[in-house]
Amino acid sequence: MAVKIGKFGETDAELKFHEIVEGNLIQLKDQIGEMLNAKFFIHPIDFMGMQRVERNEYPVAAVREMILNALLHRNYVGAPTQIRLYDDNFSVWNDGGLPEGISEADLKKVHRSKPRIH
Repeated sequence: MAVKIGKFGETDAELKFHEIVEGNLIQLKDQIGEMLNAKFFIHPIDFMGMQRVERNEYPVAAVREMILNALLHRNYVGAPTQIRLYDDNFSVWNDGGLPEGISEADLKKVHRSKPRIH
């Protein structure tokens, strides 16, 4: 299985650089986070007195949840999962879809868990 990670400029047509991470689910969950931290995410630096403090650009728990959801809920015969990073945001996309009868609006309110049927 593969995940494509790309850093873009102002438009999707302006790909600055990219990486492809390959492996099984267990390997990917670790390798993607490591790649994002090493090459794609910015770690702003602050100082508290003489102490240097590096902050995360995005909350670690939220990024982990996005990655795991994308890996686990994808359509395994479709396109690879893609992570697109821009100067002010990033998105995680997969070729999966919502189960029949569930809309994006439904996800923002209480709803029952309904697996996709392939």
